[in-house]
Amino acid sequence: MAFFLDRVPTGIKGLDELLGGGFPDGRCILIVGSPGSGKTTFALQYLYHGAMLGETGLYVTLDEHPDHVKRAFGSQLPRARSTGWRRRESCCSLTQAV
Repeated sequence: MAFFLDRVPTGIKGLDELLGGGFPDGRCILIVGSPGSGKTTFALQYLYHGAMLGETGLYVTLDEHPDHVKRAFGSQLPRARSTGWRRRESCCSLTQAV
């Protein structure tokens, strides 16, 4: 008996081909890599592709400055905003009680 998972395309042609059409639908995917390996760029490309298809998405970072994210997204930001994409920044600091 064959079992096939529905796939969610990443919007990156070569990667989608390697993954058999994209990520398995309904799964959490963790992207890990060293600094400068393209994690932020990949995440924003994936979110952008989803936004162009009318999907919602969420990018969470604990150590990425908002200006860096804007630079990584580059010239695609105006087009993404035309789909309803909105950037929200929220920051809080956790301190240990002494």
